Amino acid sequence: MKPLLSFLLIFSFFFVSACSLEDDDKDNYKVEGDIYDLQGEVALSINDNEVLVISESSSESILQRFVFRQTLLEGDEFIISIVKQPESQYCRFYVGSSTTVEVFSGVIENQNFTDLDIQCLSYNRISNQPQSLSVGNDHTCFIDGDGAKCMGRDSNYAGNVNITQLPIGLSNPKDITSAAYHGCVTDDTGIVCWGKEDKTVVPSNLVNPRELQVGEGFSCALDDEGVKCWGWEALSSALSFEVDNVTNLTVGRASVCVLDNGKPICRALGERAIANIPDILDHVTYIAAYESTVCAIQDKKLYCWGNLFNSNGYGTDLSTELIHINLSFDMNCLANEETVSCTDQPVGSLMEEMVHIMPDAKNIGIGGYHVCAMNDEDILCFGSAFAYPESILNQN
Repeated sequence: MKPLLSFLLIFSFFFVSACSLEDDDKDNYKVEGDIYDLQGEVALSINDNEVLVISESSSESILQRFVFRQTLLEGDEFIISIVKQPESQYCRFYVGSSTTVEVFSGVIENQNFTDLDIQCLSYNRISNQPQSLSVGNDHTCFIDGDGAKCMGRDSNYAGNVNITQLPIGLSNPKDITSAAYHGCVTDDTGIVCWGKEDKTVVPSNLVNPRELQVGEGFSCALDDEGVKCWGWEALSSALSFEVDNVTNLTVGRASVCVLDNGKPICRALGERAIANIPDILDHVTYIAAYESTVCAIQDKKLYCWGNLFNSNGYGTDLSTELIHINLSFDMNCLANEETVSCTDQPVGSLMEEMVHIMPDAKNIGIGGYHVCAMNDEDILCFGSAFAYPESILNQN
């Protein structure tokens, strides 16, 4: 073969091969994205055949870029899952203004898929024999194996009441309840309250008090004689009544409810809607009041009445796992077959996250800027700085 012809053949081979490789590269695309605020390690999988582990960056940047090794063709579908969450964080996909939780799906077009963002939320986990939880607008109080603790700050409208400064020397605290102006604990000595001075005096006529709840400016207890309230004179006389063997004390803005062998009994000052209890409710297992709305659980269904609710809050099916329910434009609830808690504070997105973080909650506390939940093992709080241990101011 002539040298010139050989050269041309070899050149043509490499030229065609290079072009083919270039064309192949043009047809292969990757999935990439950004992860924000990661602390620790998260693992992602794509189409169940590649796992990508991303660790916290040593830099001060809150953003980290990630790229899957796997290449895809135009028109290929893909599914990305978060298969391992970081310790004390919950990460989820965020696309535009909607959260898609732990699974994201898409389709490759004629370029790399880059519109993939993951946001990680940090939370505080308290895992030392949790017993009781109470959440206010700007604070969180709880009892665990180390005693009673509060963290956060006074609400702006309450003034300087030192709501997070618990009394010294509590003896084996068992239950804690708090609001903006004051809080109370039951311990071996009885009931001990703190906060605004005129709200901390405990009446002497309590006979073996066994349940306690505080509202905004008043307190109520269940004892051997019935329901007794104090702290706000007009309301206290309207809400106190004699009744035997009732349970599940709960208070609203100016109301109190209990269960009498599964049948709700409610008293209210100036809020007639709360007293209009649905006739169907005669074997309720749990009841909770918030402001001028009351919700009850019966036969694994949620029934709400009062103000600020719609049909979504009547007869909603419940299971062992939390669901987020919108009662109205302003009112949202978290509920499962054991517990329910509602709020008109703008924390709906945090409530939605709690559905995934602690679905088996047995007690829920919702503040103005944070959400907490408790099960048999943990108390978990996330949201604002009021949910974190660095703001703990006192403990017993």
